[in-house]
Amino acid sequence: MSLFQFGAYVDGWQRAHGADAPAAPTDAEYEAMVAASDALDAQAAARVAAR
Repeated sequence: MSLFQFGAYVDGWQRAHGADAPAAPTDAEYEAMVAASDALDAQAAARVAAR
């Protein structure tokens, strides 16, 4: 692992767990994200099946 990669990992960790960490989504927001992801997965599966 290069020093640059290690720095990128540390920056990501700090963003996720530091003082400036974003607020966690509410249950409703999380469910909406999961539903949107499921819809995209279904669309992708339909495109693959149509080939």
